[in-house]
Amino acid sequence: MSKLVSLKHFIHKTICIQESRIDRLLGCRDLKRRYADTFGQDPDLKTPSGFSEKVQWRKLNDRNPYFPVFADRLRCREYFKTQLGDQQANDLMPRLLWHGAASADIPFDDLQAGAILKANHGSGWNVRLEPGEIPDQKAVRRKCDAWLGKIFGQEMHEWGYRQARPLLVAEEMARQDDGGPISDLKCFVFNGKIGFLYVVQYSTGNCGLFRPDWTRLDASLHLLRGHSYGVLGDIPIPPYFSELKEVALRLGSGFDMLRVDFLVSDNRFWLGEITVYPTSGNGYFDPPAFEQEAGDMWTLPSKG
Repeated sequence: MSKLVSLKHFIHKTICIQESRIDRLLGCRDLKRRYADTFGQDPDLKTPSGFSEKVQWRKLNDRNPYFPVFADRLRCREYFKTQLGDQQANDLMPRLLWHGAASADIPFDDLQAGAILKANHGSGWNVRLEPGEIPDQKAVRRKCDAWLGKIFGQEMHEWGYRQARPLLVAEEMARQDDGGPISDLKCFVFNGKIGFLYVVQYSTGNCGLFRPDWTRLDASLHLLRGHSYGVLGDIPIPPYFSELKEVALRLGSGFDMLRVDFLVSDNRFWLGEITVYPTSGNGYFDPPAFEQEAGDMWTLPSKG
C-alpha cells in the first residue's frame, strides 16, 4: 500500500471509530435512525426480540474474538481449513490467485482467465474481471485504492471489521459448467441448527427462502425499505444439499448465530464467507411474523 493510501486508511479509521464512540455516547442516534428508516420505530436494545433487533444488539454488545476473523477474508479462509481440514476446505474454496497490499501489484496478466478482485476488509467491495476482457486497469486500481483507504462498517457499528487487514484478494471466478452465472445460498445457523436459508439467483435478481428440508417459506427478504428482490420460482433441491448443510453446521458450530454463505451452481457449491451482521440489521423479512420467527430462533449470549 502506498504511503498516501496508508495515511488515508489511518485517518479514515480514526475518524470512523471516534464517530462510532460518539454515537454510542449520544444514545446510538444514528443506529436507531437507520433502523427506524426500515421499521418505523427505534430498536429495543435492552430486550430485543426480532431478528434485526438482535443484529443491532450484537453490533453494540457482542465482542466474540472470532468476529474479526470472519471479517478478514484471508483469515476466514484459514478458519475454513481449521474446521473442515485442508483437503476439504481447499476443494470447496474458490482458488486464491493473488493477494497483496498495493493496487500497483495487481497481476492483471495472470488474471485473464477471469477473477473476482475483492477487498479483504470489507463486504460488497469487489470487481469482476471477466474472462477475455481487457479491464481499465487505471480505473480498477483507483477503485482498489479507495477501498484500501477506508475502514468498513464503523458508521454502522460493525465492530468486527476494525481489525480486518486492508488488503486486496483475487479469487478464481466460480461459474456454471457452461460459463453462466451462479447463485448465492445463505444458511442461517443458530446454536448448531440451521433455521432457514435463502437463495439469490443473480441471473434473474430473484430470491427465495427455504426451511432446512427445502420446504418453501411464504416469506421474502428486503435488503432495505424500497429495495427488494423479486420472487424466485420453484427450483429443485440441489444434489449436494445434504453435504452443504453439513459444512454449514461445522462452520457455524459453537455460535449463537452465523450466516454461512455459499456460491452454488447446478451441480456443485463453493465456500463464500461467514456473515456476522446480516444486512447490518437494517434489512427485514416480510411478513413481520417471520421477522419475529427468525428472532425466536436466536438466543443471544451475555454481553461480552
